[in-house]
Amino acid sequence: MKSKQNLKIVLPLIVITVITWSIIIYSIVDGFSYNQPMSLPINASFDYKDVEDEITQRVDEPLSYRKLSIDPFKMKTHTITSPKTKKSISSNRKKKQSTSINYRILGTIIDDKKKIVTLEDLSKKQITNLQEGEKYFDIKIISIGINDLVIIENGEKKIIEINP
Repeated sequence: MKSKQNLKIVLPLIVITVITWSIIIYSIVDGFSYNQPMSLPINASFDYKDVEDEITQRVDEPLSYRKLSIDPFKMKTHTITSPKTKKSISSNRKKKQSTSINYRILGTIIDDKKKIVTLEDLSKKQITNLQEGEKYFDIKIISIGINDLVIIENGEKKIIEINP
């Protein structure tokens, strides 16, 4: 079933292609087959004097030249450049904005090997455990004690008391 449908579509395309190529090949062969100059039959009533008069009239007319504004034989390219301007350096640079987070300290876990503080991020609603020296956004844990916690937040050192 599909082959019959495909044949209905492909067959006209093949016919059109064959006809087009045959026309192209015929015109090429026809152009090369008539290389012989064609001669006009000699007619006794043809007046050569009229033809000579027309030629002499055309030659006697003065030739006129037109001057071109641009010489087409010179391959000169014209590049347009814009003047370069120096950009001034602004002294008011934008300071990097720090993201402030809402947080609270839930508690600390102090073992012989590790000191861990539990921090709840209220803006993202997640709980993270941090050790000494770790950083959470703009909060860096400096030291963890039994009753206090030393952090640096946005470049400011803060001491937070922890109630047991």
